[in-house]
Amino acid sequence: RCASRVHRKRSPHPHAAGGPGDGLRVGGAAYSGRVSRTDETFLDLALSRSTVDRSAALRADGGAVATALADGSARVLPLRDGAAPVRPGPPPRLDLRPPRPGGESLTPWLLGVGEGVTYLAVDQTASEAGPDDSGPSATGAHETTDDGVEVTWQSLREVGAELDDTDAGLLTTATALAEWHRRHGHCPRCGSRTTIEQGGWVRRCPVDGSEHHPRTDPAVI
Repeated sequence: RCASRVHRKRSPHPHAAGGPGDGLRVGGAAYSGRVSRTDETFLDLALSRSTVDRSAALRADGGAVATALADGSARVLPLRDGAAPVRPGPPPRLDLRPPRPGGESLTPWLLGVGEGVTYLAVDQTASEAGPDDSGPSATGAHETTDDGVEVTWQSLREVGAELDDTDAGLLTTATALAEWHRRHGHCPRCGSRTTIEQGGWVRRCPVDGSEHHPRTDPAVI
């Protein structure tokens, strides 16, 4: 599957020709196809994968979320304490659920649209935890779905590399939004409680009218 791609792997011998830090370029006929799970994670950049368009223009429509919830083809990803329900594999799949008939009681976030399906996420965490909260986690909990499948609640760190491109992108985006909302519930200017707008991608202060957006944290190792 990697015949047309060129990957870069760290040399197993740090003092090999080329000096420390020089990688081995593996690609085409030289690629054996035999890699460990850890290698596969590095080669595929697991959390950068996605097939869903985040649909920034759609978020500006104040009724976009309500329209999606009324659409039977839409799918909702629930989150609890940073974990999501995962159906057993191989490969494992997120347990994406249709909107509840009576609507969602919590404010959903618009994750995007892919192949005509609108994806949303809902944070079902019981309490609004602070940044330093160390309370119980939903990770590892089991639940039986309506169709009799036992799902396990797992975090992005646990299952992200095993998911396909669509599910990996959805869980990565939903986890990032959940962490941002959890830490930025108040206006940094005046401390007032902010409200959620634009499908979960903006928080607005009702006192001074300022808008606040999710942070982008590039990481270089």
